[in-house]
Amino acid sequence: MLLAAVRYARFRTDWQMGDAEQRKAMDQERTAAHNAFIDSCNILSRDMATRGESISWREAMGKDRKDIGDFACYLHLLLGLAAR
Repeated sequence: MLLAAVRYARFRTDWQMGDAEQRKAMDQERTAAHNAFIDSCNILSRDMATRGESISWREAMGKDRKDIGDFACYLHLLLGLAAR
Protein backbone atom coordinates (compact mmCIF):
# COMPACT_ATOMS: atom_id res chain seq x y z
CA MET A 1 0.00 0.00 0.00
CA LEU A 2 2.84 2.39 0.83
CA LEU A 3 4.52 1.89 -2.53
CA ALA A 4 1.20 2.53 -4.30
CA ALA A 5 0.70 5.68 -2.19
CA VAL A 6 4.12 7.04 -3.10
CA ARG A 7 3.62 6.27 -6.78
CA TYR A 8 0.24 8.01 -6.89
CA ALA A 9 1.43 10.99 -4.84
CA ARG A 10 4.24 11.51 -7.34
CA PHE A 11 1.74 11.57 -10.20
CA ARG A 12 -0.36 14.09 -8.32
CA THR A 13 2.56 16.49 -7.87
CA ASP A 14 3.70 16.01 -11.47
CA TRP A 15 0.11 16.72 -12.55
CA GLN A 16 0.04 19.93 -10.53
CA MET A 17 3.27 21.19 -12.06
CA GLY A 18 2.56 20.03 -15.61
CA ASP A 19 1.05 21.92 -18.49
CA ALA A 20 -2.00 20.71 -20.42
CA GLU A 21 0.03 18.56 -22.81
CA GLN A 22 1.97 16.89 -19.98
CA ARG A 23 -1.23 16.28 -18.04
CA LYS A 24 -2.85 14.65 -21.04
CA ALA A 25 0.17 12.39 -21.53
CA MET A 26 0.12 11.16 -17.93
CA ASP A 27 -3.63 11.03 -17.41
CA GLN A 28 -4.17 7.32 -18.08
CA GLU A 29 -1.19 6.20 -16.00
CA ARG A 30 -2.13 8.59 -13.17
CA THR A 31 -5.64 7.14 -13.04
CA ALA A 32 -4.20 3.60 -13.04
CA ALA A 33 -1.90 4.52 -10.14
CA HIS A 34 -4.86 5.99 -8.25
CA ASN A 35 -6.91 2.85 -8.85
CA ALA A 36 -4.00 0.67 -7.69
CA PHE A 37 -3.74 2.66 -4.47
CA ILE A 38 -7.49 2.37 -3.83
CA ASP A 39 -7.30 -1.36 -4.49
CA SER A 40 -4.40 -1.75 -2.07
CA CYS A 41 -6.35 0.11 0.64
CA ASN A 42 -9.34 -2.15 0.07
CA ILE A 43 -7.25 -5.33 0.11
CA LEU A 44 -5.52 -4.32 3.34
CA SER A 45 -8.76 -3.34 5.04
CA ARG A 46 -10.45 -6.62 4.03
CA ASP A 47 -7.51 -8.58 5.41
CA MET A 48 -7.59 -6.58 8.64
CA ALA A 49 -11.36 -7.09 8.99
CA THR A 50 -10.91 -10.83 8.49
CA ARG A 51 -8.44 -10.84 11.39
CA GLY A 52 -10.82 -8.83 13.56
CA GLU A 53 -8.72 -5.66 13.45
CA SER A 54 -10.16 -2.18 13.25
CA ILE A 55 -10.69 -0.79 9.77
CA SER A 56 -11.92 2.58 10.99
CA TRP A 57 -9.19 4.27 8.94
CA ARG A 58 -10.71 2.84 5.73
CA GLU A 59 -14.28 3.54 6.78
CA ALA A 60 -13.35 7.16 7.58
CA MET A 61 -12.03 7.68 4.05
CA GLY A 62 -15.27 6.60 2.45
CA LYS A 63 -15.49 6.25 -1.31
CA ASP A 64 -14.54 9.74 -2.48
CA ARG A 65 -11.58 9.36 -4.84
CA LYS A 66 -10.14 12.75 -3.90
CA ASP A 67 -10.19 11.90 -0.20
CA ILE A 68 -8.50 8.57 -0.86
CA GLY A 69 -5.90 10.34 -3.01
CA ASP A 70 -5.32 12.81 -0.18
CA PHE A 71 -4.60 9.86 2.11
CA ALA A 72 -1.94 8.64 -0.35
CA CYS A 73 -0.30 12.07 -0.23
CA TYR A 74 -0.48 12.08 3.57
CA LEU A 75 1.28 8.70 3.72
CA HIS A 76 3.90 10.02 1.30
CA LEU A 77 4.44 13.03 3.55
CA LEU A 78 4.89 10.87 6.64
CA LEU A 79 7.38 8.61 4.87
CA GLY A 80 9.37 11.64 3.77
CA LEU A 81 9.46 13.07 7.26
CA ALA A 82 10.44 9.71 8.76
CA ALA A 83 13.42 9.57 6.41
CA ARG A 84 14.99 12.72 7.88
